[in-house]
Amino acid sequence: CIFATSGSAACFENVPYESFSYWNSSDKAVPVKSMFSLEAELVGADFGLEESLNTPTDIFLDEKYLYLLDSDNSRLIIADKNTYKTVSVICDPVYKGEELHFRKAEGVYAKDGKVYICDTDNERLIICDIKGKVSRVITCPDNDIIPEFRLS
Repeated sequence: CIFATSGSAACFENVPYESFSYWNSSDKAVPVKSMFSLEAELVGADFGLEESLNTPTDIFLDEKYLYLLDSDNSRLIIADKNTYKTVSVICDPVYKGEELHFRKAEGVYAKDGKVYICDTDNERLIICDIKGKVSRVITCPDNDIIPEFRLS
């Protein structure tokens, strides 16, 4: 897992690597100025975890926490953003008596004490607190106008 910081108004000039963009019509890599600077390279042990990270797919930072979605391990790691000490690990949260197992979850966002997990292959959005208490699950709508509606 790589943790980077954004270059807000200015690009980073003196980084020890090259940056490229693939946002063009030819699909060729085009050299660009770096928009991020490497701050830390983290592995599972940095969070105090015995199991290594397996396909981390998303990372989110708020004023207190770092949220790391470890997709193939079906878990969300929430850690102190300064010390990387794990505060909570959410895997298989329970909602209305049903255990919710993540399948290829690919997105995480947090605001106002709520954590939003995009559980991609299960086509649902799970809303919970940092301890994993689920308050809501949003799934695909039953819709006659768009019968093949999918979240992915």
